[in-house]
Amino acid sequence: MSASSKTLPCVGFMTVVDRGDQGLFGGYLVVNVSGRPLEFHCTAPVKANRAQQILYGPTLAPYLYGEQIGRTLISTAKVKPLFVCVDQTASLTAATEIEHPVVWIQLRTDCLPDPQLTEFELDGYAAGIATPALQQEVTSLWQPHQGRLDFREPFSRIKEALEEAHSGGKAA
Repeated sequence: MSASSKTLPCVGFMTVVDRGDQGLFGGYLVVNVSGRPLEFHCTAPVKANRAQQILYGPTLAPYLYGEQIGRTLISTAKVKPLFVCVDQTASLTAATEIEHPVVWIQLRTDCLPDPQLTEFELDGYAAGIATPALQQEVTSLWQPHQGRLDFREPFSRIKEALEEAHSGGKAA
């Protein structure tokens, strides 16, 4: 990666995969506006112990997804994106931990957004963000690049890369 790639407009994508007893695996992919990967990071498994499950209760998923996994992945990256896209509303808590706007991209039509989110359309994709001001910021940042990136596809790449990384590349 060259130093000049740090100044190119790019978008971050972060997702978490729950592999049951193995734990949660997070992946973060930064792509340029054409979808070419610039940087990728993934986590080792993250697993809450029983005491954490009891103490955190319904706030456990947002804590693990956003504050633990999201913050770690996004702060590790050298390339700074215009904004970060997530596909799970629990990951939105990463917004309190990083300097970039965090946008939820609706991947499934049967998945309802958090009623506390400001819903909007990002380049044809249903999205949500914490405040109207952040929605305006993201819309403005992305406006010069509209139509150049599929906002759903990078999540598939991350999930495939996590599967490859944590299966050791073994054939089925």
